[in-house]
Amino acid sequence: MAVRILHCGSSVINYELCINEKVAGFISRSAEKNDLVYLAVKINGISYCGARGILNELTDIKPWPDADRYVHCFTFRDLEFCNPFDVKILSEPGGPYWPLKYLQGAKKIEDKKAISILDLAFKTNKAKEYIDITKVFAQNIQSTIVYESNEVITIAQEEEEFETPEEKISIMGTFQTINFYNETNKLKGLECLVNENFYPLFPQFPNQRTLLIPENRMFKTSGHEDYRNITGIRGIPDGILIVYNKDLKNPIQINLIEYECYGEKKIKITDKSNYFNGQIIPL
Repeated sequence: MAVRILHCGSSVINYELCINEKVAGFISRSAEKNDLVYLAVKINGISYCGARGILNELTDIKPWPDADRYVHCFTFRDLEFCNPFDVKILSEPGGPYWPLKYLQGAKKIEDKKAISILDLAFKTNKAKEYIDITKVFAQNIQSTIVYESNEVITIAQEEEEFETPEEKISIMGTFQTINFYNETNKLKGLECLVNENFYPLFPQFPNQRTLLIPENRMFKTSGHEDYRNITGIRGIPDGILIVYNKDLKNPIQINLIEYECYGEKKIKITDKSNYFNGQIIPL
């Protein structure tokens, strides 16, 4: 079990969504199930922690305004609350680089002293229920703040001139672009390849609690009158995904799956754009 701090920037909205919806979102795939995560938010330049919990199952639930940023999301279990405390207490073991060491990127905290200080501060301030941070620091919260992010890239602007040697970037691998013949080709089509590798590609949908039905013509949707005359739109989804998650408010979900790719025959940018805009159902 790793210990991490998930910082919500200056977004009280994102902070409270994590607590109310019992979910945690990460911009990288570093976190793992059973990690202990402290939630923090910055108010008037000070980062406060008011809750912690254990990461449970992977989920596709992303309630935050900037949801597209989060590639790795978990549900929370065993959420605990405390009177908000200033996480700058970590400057004692972390020194001048403490925000980069402990807050940036929700990285795993390796320092046992820092872990002990966090745990002691939380237990000392522990509360039976969530303390509304907007009421505690109401005079310091700017009404113009809507959201920044659920996880801050540069968490302490006042320390951004510092660089820590241990944070050197490492190259983990290289990537290759694959050109699909089209969507449905049995050998080089996008649809069959994704269906065969669906669960490794989308770990937030574990096969223990999901059912993928790729036989698309088994189900027909009624469609919508406004879409009937739009090219490429029909009432047959490419697949059905049924999801069960007992930790969510709505434990059963039915998802319609649609695959689209340009294919080898569409080379010009205008052809790609016309195809994309003609195939994707407008919202």
